[in-house]
Amino acid sequence: MSTAVKSPLEMFYKWERETPDKVYLRQPTALQWREYTWREVADQVRRIASFLKSKNYPPESRISIWSSNSKDWPIVDLAIMLSGHISVPIYPGQDTGSANYIFNHSAVRLVFAGEFDQAEHIQDALVEGMETVAMLGCSVDCDTSLDAIIADYPPYPDSPIPDPEDVFTIVYTSGTTGNPKGVMHMHQTPGHVVPGLVEAFKMNEGENRLFSFLPMSHAAERIIVELTSLYSNASISFS
Repeated sequence: MSTAVKSPLEMFYKWERETPDKVYLRQPTALQWREYTWREVADQVRRIASFLKSKNYPPESRISIWSSNSKDWPIVDLAIMLSGHISVPIYPGQDTGSANYIFNHSAVRLVFAGEFDQAEHIQDALVEGMETVAMLGCSVDCDTSLDAIIADYPPYPDSPIPDPEDVFTIVYTSGTTGNPKGVMHMHQTPGHVVPGLVEAFKMNEGENRLFSFLPMSHAAERIIVELTSLYSNASISFS
């Protein structure tokens, strides 16, 4: 990989190493902000990656995120990357029929479930054999939770550099014109695009703060908030 093009995972390593005490994520609880530094975020990412590694899934297995936005969303996304798998985000407003289609179409093995519109009907969407993990805001019974994983698993110690042409996420369309269509994105893609956004938005000129409220499962929010934060070391506050 060219030294000028870094994957999101490499940017994660950079801030984990260089700015461990800088606040990265801010989550409101009972109208009070809880702030998470890069050190705390990295610890959680690495513990969740250890959990995913323990499942012994084949490399590049599909792991889904079905949740509204929260500090857990980018943490889980980075853990999926770190463990060598491919994330498959689901819109928080997705109906169970199209979610079931996506799970089948991409052969999802596990879903991280948070707060979403059809949570009480999640069993209608799941495919036999799929495992479930509760994220922040989850209101249904799952096989385990992020809190339990973070308590029980040690941080994954390695920092692998992904092959730039490997797929790191499959972003599906909403399905308003038929079955959802999956768009595959490689680890190198953000490194070719997002630094230009950082420069255009003048986010390379000091402290930057981002506010997230549109679904991170949508390509625009994923790029402009999550990925831009990784390439500019901006903090993200969640609504």
